[in-house]
Amino acid sequence: LPIMLSNFMMTFYNLTDAFWLGKLGDEAMNAVSVAGLTFPLIFFLSSFGIGFVVAGTALISQFKGAGTPGMMKKVVGQFILILIAFSIIFLSFSFIFLDSILGLLHVPQEIFEVSKQFISYILVGVLFMFIFLTYQSFAHGLGDTISPMKIQIISVSLNVILDPIFIFGIGFMPRMETVGAAQATLISRIVAAILAVYFLKKKTKHIIPNLNELKPDKELLKKIFNISFPASIAHSVTSFGFIILQGFVNTYGTLVISVFSIGNRMMGLFMMPAMGISNALATIVGQNLGAKKISRAVKSVGVGMILVLLIMLVGCSLLYFFGSTLTRFFIDDPAIAGVGERMFKVVSFAALIFSVMFVFMGVFNGSGHTKPAMLLNISRLWFFRIPLVFVLSGKILEYAFIRDSFLNEILTKLSIPLSEHSYDALWWSMLISNILTTIMAIIIYRKGKWKAGSI
Repeated sequence: LPIMLSNFMMTFYNLTDAFWLGKLGDEAMNAVSVAGLTFPLIFFLSSFGIGFVVAGTALISQFKGAGTPGMMKKVVGQFILILIAFSIIFLSFSFIFLDSILGLLHVPQEIFEVSKQFISYILVGVLFMFIFLTYQSFAHGLGDTISPMKIQIISVSLNVILDPIFIFGIGFMPRMETVGAAQATLISRIVAAILAVYFLKKKTKHIIPNLNELKPDKELLKKIFNISFPASIAHSVTSFGFIILQGFVNTYGTLVISVFSIGNRMMGLFMMPAMGISNALATIVGQNLGAKKISRAVKSVGVGMILVLLIMLVGCSLLYFFGSTLTRFFIDDPAIAGVGERMFKVVSFAALIFSVMFVFMGVFNGSGHTKPAMLLNISRLWFFRIPLVFVLSGKILEYAFIRDSFLNEILTKLSIPLSEHSYDALWWSMLISNILTTIMAIIIYRKGKWKAGSI
């Protein structure tokens, strides 16, 4: 439950931005579009750091289960070194190539400059976000889900307060509009990072390394990279896929960009229970594998699956029946509400299927077997979803080598059902790809290689 609430709070950053930006009158659609296209870009640029977070939870939980506190201190020491190196590389790469990346995304000219300003603030905020996420991975590995939750509540509450002040200008604060939302998020994430360091020193003194443990440990670094590299590749390749999808969305203009943005945020919100249980499962599986209690790890997977299905059935029902109302909550526009209603009729089922896959992701990440998770993430997007988007929308027919081939007639027939609103291929491809990937996850889980652990 604390992990669910923490993840909800993380999502609430973007939800708060979308809500207030949607109240900017004539500029609302452009503002929400800017915030929306930021998500896949930031996800891509920060993806390698996310892989290390997975490794942190896996190793800390397994070393705790094995009863080796000295190794936990060494793990933290190596992560401090990694975080310093990652911060330097991340900022340098991001700002050097930002213009080129926005160009590749086909960002509409009318929102190009404000997008650049908005993303620049968010990029700096990502560094502080990783300080918090690194602490959170250690705390979760130890079984402490309360402390990260407290930090999230404080940080998000601050963002909720600052957002309208910075966006609309209140008192001595000037009206900053779209950029103001990014500034509010940056300040909130700085506060979260400061609190993370404070909680690390206060709550987990026994895993704080001394100077000797801050030296590079070749064997431990190798173990960290063996776990984190597949997870990082999975996140980076997946997020790059979302950039491709965002480029596809951008060709339809700000109407579809806005709906896609709202859909991503609402999907993120309603997926919180599955993500929370998945993260908790990673800790429980890791600790039990470290303690050689395999049967208890298996039992926890069954319990987690039942919880996910019960909770997600309620959430997905709300998405299905009240999708139009949810869309109007952000932008009260009939055209956007119409597209949003069609979207939620499909993605509600996609979310339910995806939640099942999340359970298996928790198992693989907790055991340190991140290669299956990498395979699933890459397959879901690159082998299934992106090809289906271009086929079902008919966009693939624009390529000359397809028009002149025997496939033209087949692909034309496949695109006919969505020809009236070809961008609806975004939602249908999500559903189909989630079904196929979940079947793959079940097969990999039943093979049982994850039961060996990683230490």
